[in-house]
Amino acid sequence: MIIKQGMQRRHLIEGIDQETFLNRKNSRKNKLLRELENPPENLLISAEWLSSDEFIADELADFRDLLSKQFDSIYVVGYVRPPKSYMESWFQENLKHGNVKFELDGLYPHYQKRMAKLDEVFGVENVAAWKFDPASFPNQCVVQDFCRRLGIDFPVNFIARKNESLSRQATGLLYTYRKFSSGLGVGKTVMRQNDLLVDRLACLRGDKWHLAWQAVAPVLDKNTSDITWIETRTGESFSETHPDEGGGAIFSEADFLHYQPDTLMWLAQQLGDDFVTRCRVDMQAEEVATWIGLLHDKLAEEAGLINQG
Repeated sequence: MIIKQGMQRRHLIEGIDQETFLNRKNSRKNKLLRELENPPENLLISAEWLSSDEFIADELADFRDLLSKQFDSIYVVGYVRPPKSYMESWFQENLKHGNVKFELDGLYPHYQKRMAKLDEVFGVENVAAWKFDPASFPNQCVVQDFCRRLGIDFPVNFIARKNESLSRQATGLLYTYRKFSSGLGVGKTVMRQNDLLVDRLACLRGDKWHLAWQAVAPVLDKNTSDITWIETRTGESFSETHPDEGGGAIFSEADFLHYQPDTLMWLAQQLGDDFVTRCRVDMQAEEVATWIGLLHDKLAEEAGLINQG
């Protein structure tokens, strides 16, 4: 039995050359083929890209046929976020991996379109969508909920929580860097360099950010029939609360380019005493992006990923 989990999209990261991307893709394919040489009775594959626009139905069918040679049953299961929550999560994941466009229409998940392809290839009876609702999960843990649903005995102490959200302040700095820099860089270590920068920015604590309802509402209004469709499919309500907008609300791109003095000082401290003395509350976005670029290079040099000099 093959179980595939995930409803997120995969994308070609900006700044990574085509050769590097294809090498990574082929490496993953070869790893899967090695696994299939001596397949276990049950195999669990995390395949977040299954519903992405990158794969057409014919390509998924080829993938299904490859697996069918070794397994009697294939099931596709995944968690589905309510639309606003999804848009916020997907925006941040895009941002972490190099994309910077603040286009809310492009963040909407289009549930029916994406699931229709899976239904067509794997059969609707073999495709399950579960609402992503941490409040309803055992200990608010999606891994425990996933294992409970599928009857998997997995020790709780083996669960490691990763992919933590960036604060409002850290997201603003990363957005600035993406917007005003020339990309992630080049070379085989570019992804590792990017991870180092994102991990360091994750240390900047602050407000929890969210898209303002005023900004999101027009997108949701245009997709009410699609939201109704996924509610029917999952048997769950996808309505979301309207929290107080507060300091973490993002109405437009400009909100990400406004910096609090302590945020700028944090950035300066990462670079050294000279930058602390040069830090100003009126720093403009282009200068802030330059400083973040210096931090990127500093972290990469310290890790031995680029030459010092």
